[in-house]
Amino acid sequence: MAIVVGGPIAPSPTNMGIGMVLAVAPEKAAQVLAQLNAEQEQAYRIGSVKPRQENAIELVG
Repeated sequence: MAIVVGGPIAPSPTNMGIGMVLAVAPEKAAQVLAQLNAEQEQAYRIGSVKPRQENAIELVG
C-alpha cells in the first residue's frame, strides 16, 4: 500500500508534487493513516505495490 504524506507541492522538473510516500503493509494502512492524520499530517492512500508479471525490470551492474 502506498500512502502520501503532506499537501500538494508545486510541480517542477525534479518534483512531481506528490510529497513523501510511505510503503506500508496493507494490514497496517488504516493504523498508519489514523496516526498521521491524528498528528495533523494530511495523508492519503495513493496506490499499491504488486509484483510485475511480465517484462520485469532487471538491474545489471
